[in-house]
Formats: sequence, C-alpha cells, structure tokens
Amino acid sequence: MNFRLMSGFKNMKLRTKFLISSVLVTFISISIISILHYYISTDSTKTIISSSSEQLLDQVGLNFEQKMNDISETTFTYYQKSNVCSLMESHPGSIMLAQATKQFLYRMINSNEYMNYAMMIGADGSENHWIRQDYSKDQVLNRFSLPDKEIQALKDKRGQVSWAPGSNKFFYAARAMYEPESYTYCGILVIGVDSQHFNDLIHLDQPNSVLAGNLMFLNDQNELMIYSDSTAKELYQAAIASKTNEFSHQDSKYIVTSKTTEHIGWRILNVTSFDRATSHLKALRYWILATFAFAFLLTFINAAVISKYITKKLYVLVNSMKTVSVGALHTVIRTDTKDEIGILTDKFNHMVGEIRELIENISQEKLRTQKAEYNRLQFEYKALQAQMDPHFLYNTLESIHSLARIKGEQEIGHMIYLLGKLLRESINRKEDFIPLKEELSFIVDYLTLQGITYESKLQVKYEIEEEVLASTVPPFILQPIVENAIVHGIEKKPGIGLIHIRCYRNSRDLVMEVEDNGVGMAEDTVNRLISTEQEEVDDHKGRSNVGVISVHKRLQILFGPSYGVTIQSELHQGTKITITQPLK
Repeated sequence: MNFRLMSGFKNMKLRTKFLISSVLVTFISISIISILHYYISTDSTKTIISSSSEQLLDQVGLNFEQKMNDISETTFTYYQKSNVCSLMESHPGSIMLAQATKQFLYRMINSNEYMNYAMMIGADGSENHWIRQDYSKDQVLNRFSLPDKEIQALKDKRGQVSWAPGSNKFFYAARAMYEPESYTYCGILVIGVDSQHFNDLIHLDQPNSVLAGNLMFLNDQNELMIYSDSTAKELYQAAIASKTNEFSHQDSKYIVTSKTTEHIGWRILNVTSFDRATSHLKALRYWILATFAFAFLLTFINAAVISKYITKKLYVLVNSMKTVSVGALHTVIRTDTKDEIGILTDKFNHMVGEIRELIENISQEKLRTQKAEYNRLQFEYKALQAQMDPHFLYNTLESIHSLARIKGEQEIGHMIYLLGKLLRESINRKEDFIPLKEELSFIVDYLTLQGITYESKLQVKYEIEEEVLASTVPPFILQPIVENAIVHGIEKKPGIGLIHIRCYRNSRDLVMEVEDNGVGMAEDTVNRLISTEQEEVDDHKGRSNVGVISVHKRLQILFGPSYGVTIQSELHQGTKITITQPLK
C-alpha cells in the first residue's frame, strides 16, 4: 500500500506535488500547534485548579479545626461543671443521679444549636438519651447505640474525642468521662453534631465560579463524615476508588485535592469538575478550527499561484530539451529572470553550446585516445624490459647457490639462498597490502642474513600476538626500520646488539615496535628524522632516513595524520620506533 502511494506520488506532475506537499505541511503544522496549545491550556487549567483548591483547603482547614475544637471544649467544659461523676460514685442507680444526668444532657444540647442529640452511658451500663425536639422522629438517632467493643476503644483513648458517621445531617462525637479529682472512669458521653453547622465551610467557595468544587470531610478512619448531598457521596466513593488525583464519574472528569488537618487528623477533599473548569476551552477549539480552515485555504491559493508560475517556465524548458534531443543544437531559450529557473535556463543554453563544441571535437578526441593507447603499450614494453635485469640477477644467484653447495660451502650457499629469496620476494610483491605474517617472514630471512654478516654480535627477540598475524599491512613496512636499527644503532655500538620486535593489538589499532640497544640518538636528530625530506644521499644513513620517512608518509597517506611512525630514543641507551596503523 505504501509502495503504491509513493509510486503514485512520484509519477504526479510537479504542480500537483507542490500543491499536495504545501497543503500537507500546513495541515500537519497547524494540527500539531493546535493540539499542543490545547493540551498546554488544559495542563495550565489543572495547575490553576490544584493551586486554587490548595489555598481554599488551607483556609477551610483552619476554620474547621476551630469549630471542632469548640465542640470538644464545650463537651469537656459542661462535663467538668456537672456533678454527674460524683453522683455515680455516691448514689449509683438513684433518682437523683437520673435527674442530674438528664439535666446535664439537656443543658448541653440547648446551649449549642448544632448539638441535636446527647447520650450518656454510665459505668454500670445504664443509658440516658436526650434528643432535640426537631430530631425526635429521626430513626437513626432513636436507634443509636454503642457496642461493647467501641466502648472499650473509647476507654483506651483516655478521654480523647472519637468521631463517627451518622447521616448526611449529623455525625457523632464520643469520649470517655473520668472523675476530675480521682480520675475514676464514669461512663461514655456521645454527642450528635448537626452537619448544617459546617455549611458555611462546604459552600465557602463561589458557587458560580468555574473552579467551584464539592467539599467533603473524612475522619481519621477515612470515613465520610460531612458532605452536601448524595451526589457528593457518589463523588467521594469514586475518588476513593481512584488511585490518582483525577477520575471520571458519569462521563465527567474530576480533579481531587486533599489536605489533612494538623491537629485532629481529618482529611478534607475538594472534588472539582474538570469539564466545568475547562468550559472556556470549547470556544478556543472553535477559534482553532476557524484559524485552521482560513490558513488551509490561504495556503492552497498561494501554492496554486506559485506552482503555476514555476511549472509554466519549466514546460518551456522541457519542450526546448525535447527539441535539442532530436538534433536541433542551435536552440536558445530567452529568459528575463535571475531566479533558479532563470539560472537553469542559462545553464541549459550554455550546455547546448558545450554539446556543439563537444561534437566538433569528437574526431580530435579519437586521435588523442589512439595516441594515448600507443603510449601505454610503449610504457608496458619498457616496464617489461626493466624487469629483465632483476630476474637475470635472481637466476644468477640461484646458479651461484647451487655451485657453492656442490663445492661444500654451506654457509656461503645459505647466504646466497637467503639473498636470492629476499630478491625474489622484492620482485614478486605487487599487492598494496600483505598479511603481517608474510612481512614478519621477510624480516626473519633478512635478519638471518644480517646475523651471518654480523656473526654473534646481533641477537633478535620476537613478541608477536597470535591474533594480529592475519592483519594486513603495506609491504616493506618493517624492513627499513629494522635496517635503521642495525646500521645506526647496533653497528656503531661495541658488544652484543639486541633487536626486539613486538606486534600487538591496541584497541582498534595494530602496533609494531622495533627496539634496539644501540647508540641511540639526540632529540634534535629524532625530530629531523621524521620532519626532514632527504634526497640523493649516498651513505647508509641517508638511505635509512629516507626509508623511515617513506614508511611514515606512506602510513599517513593511507590511514590519515593520526597514524604513522613515532621515535623514542636516548643517546647511548637505544632507540624504539613504533609503527601504528588501523587493525585490518
């Protein structure tokens, strides 16, 4: 499918390609910008919602804790002022105690409009209730009781207030009571708190604001205690089920912000409708679509006009090319512009003129080609003649070698054999690169011949890593270096001379070292040896220096300036020449 689309696009006319490309680029660009703008606006709205909600919760939290502290202090104050605990100890089960208890509950409820229920459970298990008249028919309050397990839990809290849910109209505050002086357990006090008392907190934010949310209050057990209506309860259940601060409910998205109060440990949730908060973005979407349509239309018109202007001139150029292709080499296109098409037209006129001159020179070019071919044959003939002398010398050495062996001159015969072998390898090496193993074989034969010449004065040591033997190197890369070590290092030194040859891998490079214990060189001599070109010198030093320079330049030409020959030498101590090239 993709191949067919690409093939079809390639076969379209240039104007069609230009139109499609311009429209497509505009469409993609505006789409990406619009999508990014929308999502950035959405994320910005989320940030504003979270920030505003956190500020709201900070304010609500302070007011809420103040109200809760008022409830706790009120119950504690009325309890301290009453003599209920004393009567429980002195007159348990008496009419006086019952009257005092009812009076205590009555005064507490009527002293605070937000208290609609009170119950006291004595240490002996007796219960006394008092319900505000407005709530006397409330079934939840009439059926309320505390199981023994919860009573024991309140005792364990040693007078601290515990909060429990009731309905959306009220919740409970319960605490264990103790005699103030002896701190003897007297019973349990339960207060029913009217949730309407907290309406000013629930509706603290502006109801008509797009950032308005549903405030909910959860006790330290994460139970829903104070909320506005059943919808808020459903949102609470959905928020608790979600593991993130965003959730969906009935096809609407919501953002949850929470805060835990500092002293009593309640959680306050603010659930904000994200759809309502981002309602202003709907108008933005319409503006984006309108902008997109206008830009799309403008781009199409612009592309159509420009493509027609370009293709009209190209058609003239194409027709002229067809005319030239059938042999009309005097065709000239007139142009009055200096844009790319004008430059192309000028180049075309120039090309046609060049073709005319080229055709006129074809016959002369054929003559030059024939002459060049003749010169090439002459060069090959002379090269063949140049090879005759080395071959003649090699054959002569073979004859001398055979004659020396017949007459019993084994050492002379071996020297002539090695010399002939070296000469033959020098003649036959035509490749640009040879295996390192072959180069080392050549060096072994060369040093064997030199060892016979210098007798016991020359010793050779090899350290060759097996893995580099198959690597390729330029031919005759080591021989000039080894010769330089013998002629300039060991020959001038009294005593035994040692040449140490190492070949090893260093990361991705091949390193070859030739080290001798000869007379060494001064620092300025080392610098001249690499940096100076020496030509037409007759002594051994000249030949060796040219050889080292040749090796250095060959490596840099082949592999770049980071490769070549480096020399480390100290006068009267010896010299180490290192050759570095890529591992191939």
